[in-house]
Amino acid sequence: MATSMLTGACRVAPLRWAQRAAALLCLAAAALHAAETPTALEAGPYLTGLAKDRITVSWQTCEPTTGEVECLVAPEERRFAESARAARMHHVTLSGLPPATRCSYRVIVGPEATPFFTFRTAPAKPEPVCFAVYGDTRSNPKYHARVAQAIQAHRPAFVLYTGDYATDGRDRAQWVEQFFAPAAELL
Repeated sequence: MATSMLTGACRVAPLRWAQRAAALLCLAAAALHAAETPTALEAGPYLTGLAKDRITVSWQTCEPTTGEVECLVAPEERRFAESARAARMHHVTLSGLPPATRCSYRVIVGPEATPFFTFRTAPAKPEPVCFAVYGDTRSNPKYHARVAQAIQAHRPAFVLYTGDYATDGRDRAQWVEQFFAPAAELL
């Protein structure tokens, strides 16, 4: 009868030699597959630099990689712009867009793609606009999510964030946990 040992919260039964070899082969295959699989998005996508004829789509990946943005300007007009240099932070500008136009976009990293999101380019002439200004949400992701949801309900044309994104701006995990995750839908 095989004895069991407790490791953390998992029960692990001792393996025979053939089982160990098979397990190692499976782990090696999984590691090889993971190395070939594109990295997932760590944060974003989010929009900056809105103008009447352009916008910048930004996102962050867990590992350096390339990617692209697919933009639907009209049902029959599809555009692509790429982030050709392998990096973790990506900023891709879509330009030559018509003013005051609702566009859909998504980020593509390898075979993975985000859902389509929308934005509206700025109008050609000044007009009244709904916008939001907020900030100082660091270290309170639960409350930040509630504020972001309330802002999103008003569908502002743009949002200005005044700062204090994360408790320690040098800690990438805090940016995701305290800013990008709670405000993901708004961004």
